[in-house]
Amino acid sequence: MAKKKRYKTKLKKYVKRFDDKGQELPYYTKIEDCKKWFNIINQEMFRSKLPLVEDWDIRWRRRAWAWYAFDYNKTGELVCQILMNKKYKSKKFFLEVLSHEMVHHWQAHNNAPIGHGPCFNEWKESFKKRGLKI
Repeated sequence: MAKKKRYKTKLKKYVKRFDDKGQELPYYTKIEDCKKWFNIINQEMFRSKLPLVEDWDIRWRRRAWAWYAFDYNKTGELVCQILMNKKYKSKKFFLEVLSHEMVHHWQAHNNAPIGHGPCFNEWKESFKKRGLKI
């Protein structure tokens, strides 16, 4: 009897399932999925240390798949927003884009320089181990 493969994480399990099928079906973004996968990625990659995003915006984007926006309100609190595109070429690509924006969210909450410099690149290997490119 063959042993079943056990995956330690939901993220790794999903990516493996995608890689086995090799399909790239279009994925249409939903706020519920954004929140669900935000929580999963937060648990597995950031040890549940990222605060929830206050605002999600899903609509057609030009020249970008998504972006992270933040500002400080009058009391000095950080207010964050993740702006996602309506459609992605696959669900795996959606997860990669969401993960990318979550790294920027981590940078904002940890007073790291926000951008694609050395601080951002430190996360690439961790995500690569789970089959995602950021």
